Amino acid sequence: MGNLRNYISSIAGTPNDVALDSEPNTQAKTYTYSGTANLDTFFGAVKFIGAYRRVSTSAALDLDGSPFAIQQTTGRQKLQQYSGELQITGKAFANAVDFAGGLFYFNESGVDGSVGQTIPTLNPLTNVFNGTIFNDSMGIYGQANWHLTDKLTFTGGLRYSIDDKGLTTRNQTLNRNTLARACQVATSSLLNDCALTRHNQFAGVSYLAGLDYKIDDDVLVYVKTSKGFRSGGQNLRATTEASALPFRPEIALAQEVGLKSELFDRRIRLNLAGYYSTVKDIQRSTLVGFADGTTSTILSNAGKLRVWGLEGELTAELLTGFRIGATAALTRAKYLEYSEVPNRTDLNGDRRDERIEGVPRQTFSLTTTYQRDIGIGALLLRGDYSWTDAFALQPYSSFLGDPQGVTIDPATGRTVAQEIIKATTSPKQGILSGRVSLTVLDGALEIAIFGRNLTNDRSPVTALYVPGINYVSGQLREPRTFGISGTFRFGQ
Repeated sequence: MGNLRNYISSIAGTPNDVALDSEPNTQAKTYTYSGTANLDTFFGAVKFIGAYRRVSTSAALDLDGSPFAIQQTTGRQKLQQYSGELQITGKAFANAVDFAGGLFYFNESGVDGSVGQTIPTLNPLTNVFNGTIFNDSMGIYGQANWHLTDKLTFTGGLRYSIDDKGLTTRNQTLNRNTLARACQVATSSLLNDCALTRHNQFAGVSYLAGLDYKIDDDVLVYVKTSKGFRSGGQNLRATTEASALPFRPEIALAQEVGLKSELFDRRIRLNLAGYYSTVKDIQRSTLVGFADGTTSTILSNAGKLRVWGLEGELTAELLTGFRIGATAALTRAKYLEYSEVPNRTDLNGDRRDERIEGVPRQTFSLTTTYQRDIGIGALLLRGDYSWTDAFALQPYSSFLGDPQGVTIDPATGRTVAQEIIKATTSPKQGILSGRVSLTVLDGALEIAIFGRNLTNDRSPVTALYVPGINYVSGQLREPRTFGISGTFRFGQ
C-alpha cells in the first residue's frame, strides 16, 4: 500500500499520465443488413423496413489506471437483433388531414458476460456475471395533423408499446485459491449452474397533443403536451435477491410552448421554447443495504424528477455567404421524490438533494460560416465555440462521499467527500474548433483541414467512483487535434 501511495503522489496534478498493469483492449464486429420496400397508393404511401444486426464484442479494462492490480474487468457480448416496421402515410378529407401510422416489431437475443477482480493480491474472489437475453418489443402508432384553418393546426398522436423481457443469469463468485464456487443470488443453486430465470412484460401508452398557429407566413407559435414511456427491465448483474427484482417503466409528462420564425426574407431564423416535465419512477442506479450488512448497486425506480428549461436558437445571414448562429439553454432539474427502495433499508435515506448527472445548468454555442465560389470549387470556412456549465458526471450521496467522515487530504486540505465531488464533476469548459474545406468536381470531392478542441481542454468526460477502495477513474476529453480529410461522393 505504501508503493501505491507513493505512485499516487508522484502523478498528482498530471492526470494525463498512466502506467497500467495490463494492456486494455476493445474489439467489436458488427454486421448490419437492411431493406426497404415502397408502394404508392391512392391515399399515400406504404413502406416496409426490415433489418438484421449481429454484434460481437470483447473488452479488457484496467479501471484504476495504475501499475498496481487494483480493479480489472473483462467482458464479452454476442447479440443478434431483428426488426420490422410497416409505415402508412397519406392525406385525407380533401388534404385537410396528414396522417402517419404503423406497426413495429423488434427481437433481441444473445449473451452478455463479464469477469471482475478487485485487489486480486489480497482478495481471492472473482466475480463472474453471465446472462442470456431474450427480448421482444411490439408497438402500434398513429399521428395526424388536422389543418383546422389555413393558420391553425391540431396534431395528435398515440402509441401503444408492449415489451416482453426475459433474462437468465448465472452469476457466481469463484475463490481462486480453493476453486470453490458460490451463487451470488441466494435463491439460485450450483446444481443448475446458479441459473435464475425471469420473465416480465411491460406495456404503456404514449401520446402527443398540440396546437400550432401561424401568425403570418414567417412566424408560428405552438403549444403541446406529451407522455413518454420507457420500458422496465431486469438487472443482468444481480448479486442479491433484491437486485434480481425487475424495475418498473419510467413515465414522463411534458408540456412545451414555443415560437418558430424566419424573418427578413428568411435571412434571420429565431426559435424559442420553454418546457416543463416530470418523470415518474425514474430509473437510477442505487446503493441498497440489507440486514446482513452487505450492499449492492442495482438499477431501480428512484421516485420523481422535475425538469424545466428555456432554449433559444438564432441564425442570421449578415452578408451573402456569411452566416452566424447561436444557441443557448437554461436547465433546472430536481428530484421531488428519491427514497429507495420499497420494503428494504436504503442506506442513503432521503436523497432528494442528490446531484443529477449529465445536466449542466447553462450552455451556449456560437457558429460562424463563410461560403464562396472561388472558380475551381466552393470554399467553406467554419468556426465553432461551445460553452458548458459545470455538471455532475456521477451522483453523490453522503454514504458514497466520505465513508471515513472527517478524513482530510493533506495535499489540498479538503475532506475526502469534497475530493470525490471534484473528481466526479466536469468543470465549466469552452471548446473551440475550426474547419476549412474546398469542394470540387461538382460536389463529388471535398478536401478539408480541421482543428478540434483548439483550447486543449482536458476536462473529464466520464467518471467512475468505486466506494470501499475509494478512488475515481475516468476519461479525459481528447486533446487538441489537427488533421486533413478527404471525401469522395460517388454518383454525384
